[in-house]
Amino acid sequence: MLIDSGNPEDADRVIAYLHSNGVEHLDAVITTHPHADHIGGLQGVIQSYSADKLYYAAVPQETEPTTLMHTRLYEALQKREVTLCEVSDGTVFSLGAARVEIYPTADWEDANDCSLITRVSYADEHILFMGDATEKAQNALLASGRDIQATVIKMSHHGGRINSTRKLLDAVDPQIALIPCGVEPQYQNPHFDTINALRERDIRYYCSDVCGDTVLTVRASGERFIETA
Repeated sequence: MLIDSGNPEDADRVIAYLHSNGVEHLDAVITTHPHADHIGGLQGVIQSYSADKLYYAAVPQETEPTTLMHTRLYEALQKREVTLCEVSDGTVFSLGAARVEIYPTADWEDANDCSLITRVSYADEHILFMGDATEKAQNALLASGRDIQATVIKMSHHGGRINSTRKLLDAVDPQIALIPCGVEPQYQNPHFDTINALRERDIRYYCSDVCGDTVLTVRASGERFIETA
């Protein structure tokens, strides 16, 4: 299963990583939301790999993307005969011995707040992938009553400042946080407030601008470890 794919220029890196791990086919692809830094590399990936299903977030019609990048991605998915699954309610499926739950957040004007949130459970470990869900979506998730406890959380919106971050961390109660973020100073991510929230709770965190590519491994025995570049 692949969740997002980075920018268009990241496609080759994603493909190389999948190849190095012996991946020959994708059972599922999840696109959290239609921003280029999350789905830009997917056209290249789909041209290299067959896939069964693509799960995508419902977004308001007025915010549906119509750029050439999105058009070419849709054409690549059609050519590969990938089944498109719009997630408007909770979706659950098995992936080998893992359980995958996809939660839609809300139908907001901001595409970030339409982000799909994915919880993967395996060997008594739970990993929560937050997409770019910001405050409205996080509050909706907290109010939904869904089980969002996780030992590992992929932080939302590249570690940006979100007022609901502390409430979310208290509900999830993770031991480890992963923060994918670029080195470009104009984005100012991760925000110091997010880092402080993690430090206050003694949550170990790994930021890709410092750690580089970060690989979390969970074994069937329950053993968990992290390698960074």
